[in-house]
Amino acid sequence: MTGTSFARVGSTLLCSVLLAAACGGSGDSGLPEGVTAVAGQDTLKQQQLEQLLVAAPEPPTLDDARSLVHSWVNFALVSDALDRDPTLSQYEEDATRTNLNAHAIRDYANLRKETGREATDAEIDSILRSNTVRSFDVYAIHGNPRVDSVAFIDGIRLLERLRAASIANGGDVAQAFSGLTRAEQDRFDLVRMPAVSRSELPGNLADQLWPLGVGEITQVIAGGPGVQIFTRRNTAEFRADVARWLKPRIQAREDLALVDSIVDAHGFKLAGDAVPRARAGLAEPGAVPGDAPIATWNGGEFGPDKLAFRIGGLNPNERASLASAPDTVITSKIIEFARADLLYQVLGPEVTPERRAEHQRMTSAVWREAVDTLRASRERLGDDGRDPYRWLQAVVSGRAEARALPGDLGGVLRRGVTVQVDSAGMAAAVAGAIRVWNAPTP
Repeated sequence: MTGTSFARVGSTLLCSVLLAAACGGSGDSGLPEGVTAVAGQDTLKQQQLEQLLVAAPEPPTLDDARSLVHSWVNFALVSDALDRDPTLSQYEEDATRTNLNAHAIRDYANLRKETGREATDAEIDSILRSNTVRSFDVYAIHGNPRVDSVAFIDGIRLLERLRAASIANGGDVAQAFSGLTRAEQDRFDLVRMPAVSRSELPGNLADQLWPLGVGEITQVIAGGPGVQIFTRRNTAEFRADVARWLKPRIQAREDLALVDSIVDAHGFKLAGDAVPRARAGLAEPGAVPGDAPIATWNGGEFGPDKLAFRIGGLNPNERASLASAPDTVITSKIIEFARADLLYQVLGPEVTPERRAEHQRMTSAVWREAVDTLRASRERLGDDGRDPYRWLQAVVSGRAEARALPGDLGGVLRRGVTVQVDSAGMAAAVAGAIRVWNAPTP
């Protein structure tokens, strides 16, 4: 490995990976020696996985290896599917069902948003008293020093003059602005920011704006499209802004309460062994053990096959990180999946045929665009695109566009196909890559 920018990997990490490789056994998956994964008729060798890990921008981990293996399985299965049907139309219905259901739930949420209540005076007063929301006026001048440095510097000087005049008259920027010539005023963009909390501001901007008292003015700040100054408004001036800021937050709180009430009313229960079964299903091939439901409610259930299907549709990075995540994180993901089914069961019948048809049109358009992008990425690589390893290698190196499989296509494609992974071989590939990272550079 060349270059000096790569960090050396600690011996503790290397030992833990070597231990994982040793404890995993040799050929525990029944795969041939040196083969880490099989998907259908395609094979991923341990050496190939190690090469991908060596090329990673950061020291490789087992999560990185899991993500790459999940990605390779996706590429192998979708490549085979594209050979059979370049449009992947036979998979669309199953792969987009979750997205269609989500449209129905969002429709209901949007309808509630339109009829949502306004903030009360008491709620607005509470926010104003707590001083957790503020509003600022922005006086900005566009400019780029690389394009016209003279105009940029002149803009800074004009803002400095406006700021000095404002401070001289007690912080009234509007009055100082009125004293500028018409030509000078025309150089400005005047923006009245909506009510905002500190956490909603970028960190560096929050540090400069939040300490301001009412009527106080920042120094001239360069950034974004040019230069600007900010002044804090009086709370009495932005009461209506606070009401607008509050409304979606009130709605979100009430929506959450509604969801909780629906779930509780239907007796939603998570199986006691849901987490270990889900954790087992996060590893390839993604089969969730057991026949009993993962979650149940009055009139419905979320079974192991559905969970395996949703796991197969996860982004490879998310799926890999979940495998080593705490039980609480996995529990939240299972509840997210199962609640979506329950909510659709309750709210889906509210969707009109016209809206359902519109959902189908939108979902199909997104599906076709994603499939077209996948197919084009593969075709541009020529022969390399027909080898899932070389296709993945091209994506990892930036030679081909990275695009996740649309919808739950990953879960659909894993049904009925042989997918095997040698966990010991995967850990050994990580250990080999770490050795390269730790090798002395020339």
